[in-house]
Amino acid sequence: GPSLDEIVVLHLPWVESSGAKGQQAILSDLNLSGEDLRDVNLAAAKFDRGVLFETNFSGADLAMADLSMSDSRGANFRHADLRGALLQRGVFNGCDFSEPDAIDDTDDHEWSANLEYAKFAGANFIHANLRNTNLAGADFSGADLTGADFTNATVTSANFFGATVVEAKFDGVDLSTIRRNSEI
Repeated sequence: GPSLDEIVVLHLPWVESSGAKGQQAILSDLNLSGEDLRDVNLAAAKFDRGVLFETNFSGADLAMADLSMSDSRGANFRHADLRGALLQRGVFNGCDFSEPDAIDDTDDHEWSANLEYAKFAGANFIHANLRNTNLAGADFSGADLTGADFTNATVTSANFFGATVVEAKFDGVDLSTIRRNSEI
């Protein structure tokens, strides 16, 4: 099959032409551990069920990408665009999601990321924008959520136990069903 570099090259015209040219990056079920995909446009790419240990996605465009059920422990998503991305049921323990370009920068729920039942234990979400995001059942235990914005997010049954929540915003969020420390 084509190399990762060839897949990435074919994906850009697919994105820019709304699918009329090029080819969508289908990387489902692959082991891309340790790959350097920083600053690459992988919008709407499929990484579902992939193994992405310590993959570098810093600055990448992952808008509408599917990372559901992936094992992405230790991956770097710093400054990545994750608007509308699917991360549900994935393992993202120890990942860096700090200062993203966007996880959700609009009030448009069609662009809201889905992080439902994903594991983010020990992850870094410093100043992350998680507004309007579906975080139901997600595990943020021990995560650094300093300054993160959870405005209007869905956090039903999410685990925030041991998370650092200094200056985190929870405006419009129902915190009645979460597992948490007293700081929230």
